[in-house]
Amino acid sequence: MKVAITSGVAISGSGVIYGSMIEPNNIEVTINKIPMKNLPSAFEGYKIAQITDLHMGSWLNRERLDEVVNMINAHRPDMVTITGDFITMGDIEPYATDLVESLSKLQATDGVFGVLGNHDHWSNVEITRKVLQEANIIELPNEHKVIEREGSQLIIAGLDDVWENQNDIEKLVSGMPPNIPAVLMAHEPDIADEISQTGLFGLQISGHSHGGQIRLPFIGAPLLPRLGRKYPDGSYQVKDMIQYTNRGIGMVDVPIRINCPREIALFTLHAA
Repeated sequence: MKVAITSGVAISGSGVIYGSMIEPNNIEVTINKIPMKNLPSAFEGYKIAQITDLHMGSWLNRERLDEVVNMINAHRPDMVTITGDFITMGDIEPYATDLVESLSKLQATDGVFGVLGNHDHWSNVEITRKVLQEANIIELPNEHKVIEREGSQLIIAGLDDVWENQNDIEKLVSGMPPNIPAVLMAHEPDIADEISQTGLFGLQISGHSHGGQIRLPFIGAPLLPRLGRKYPDGSYQVKDMIQYTNRGIGMVDVPIRINCPREIALFTLHAA
């Protein structure tokens, strides 16, 4: 009995060491081919990079964020998207300069776009939005923007935070033409059920869940946040829309990841 207990403690200790010191330093770049209806030939192969849930300051520092930025730039995306939780709930001011200086180095042909998450709204929203502006990140709070190429169009849209009731789907879709392919940034993934009912979006990209941070064999993620439980990790078909949930860059609470590496998601659009 003593041997069994000792072995269990040893395994648990090894898991904690791995989860806190090894896996959090790994970054997986996932490659996702997305079929889009009505995609013009000018946007065939269009590349969108997504990161999410930076939670700057709670584990992520300037050096680690610079590494992420360099990895994204190496893939030469057409667009970069950041789907919320730039910091963990608290004071953003100590991290504002590092966020601006690092994120302003992101390179994308058509720009960098973002939305806020629940932690951003639990902090100082005004300073967070100032950080985004200074870093040349275009926030789309319940808004959409048309990207044009060779006379053809693609829509990138953003939904403000659902947890804090800042989302306004009616405003989001107001004026959106129905036959132009559209991608939506939304921090909380489980809003996909409502978004898919509009029939306007071919892809929703989200974060929030962190994939659970810890994923156990045969069980999956034992702890998931509200609004991140139905679509916690990876790709899902929701009616005619693909919902993709990114595992995120940072961590909250206990800074541990097990079977759930950090993620940079790359999406290439193709005509359906």
